[in-house]
Amino acid sequence: MSGSQRKATIHKLIVFSFILLVHLGVAVLSFLMQAHPVASTLYACVISNTSYTVGRQNPMTGLFCTTDGGKEWHHLGWENGRPFSMALDPSSKPPTIYLAAGNGVLKSADGGATWAIKTGWEITEVQKVTIDPKDPKILYIATPYGIWKSSDAGESWIRKTRGLKEVRDTFITSVIVDRTKTSRVLISTENGVFESRKGGDFWRPIGLQNKRVRRMIDNPRNPRELIAGTEDNGVFRS
Repeated sequence: MSGSQRKATIHKLIVFSFILLVHLGVAVLSFLMQAHPVASTLYACVISNTSYTVGRQNPMTGLFCTTDGGKEWHHLGWENGRPFSMALDPSSKPPTIYLAAGNGVLKSADGGATWAIKTGWEITEVQKVTIDPKDPKILYIATPYGIWKSSDAGESWIRKTRGLKEVRDTFITSVIVDRTKTSRVLISTENGVFESRKGGDFWRPIGLQNKRVRRMIDNPRNPRELIAGTEDNGVFRS
């Protein structure tokens, strides 16, 4: 895959993710508000479909949160950010927040008051960040250039692509950690869905091969149920 093709695919992924998240956001909001009708905090990652232009008023993008069911929203962190997704560690007080963004992984250890980039120049266009539900120091990130793992809360990263043989295998759009067995990790790619049973040390294909999977999520109430959205072949459920 050439550089121009990879950039075009990233753009398609952003558009697809926006459309999918608009629909999923309603469901997630409903679920959170039903579970915690008063105290819920809802976060939203906002990006713009126009390029940033110096000298004009650009739309506000980045991370927003609301604590009153969406009546008022507050911006957290850097203005004009480009976050694709976020992950929250609720075990820390205040909560630790990770953002998967165009310029890498951003981390806030104080609930969004201050931020730091936790990745180097080689990690960009991060599509998804996921926290191990049993060990919050373990993180996985999906990028168009492979999957990376951190075992120290983002201080260092190791690329984990053993078993991903083709270039399109390493264009990763989502990463899910099995909540019932956290050594099992699933990723969606330009060439279907892959599984690792050893915390990312080795990957094997398990479905939807030769299909461009743009996003994959698991059911919050049933971790065995997966939904995958593809670019040209519709939505699949397992």
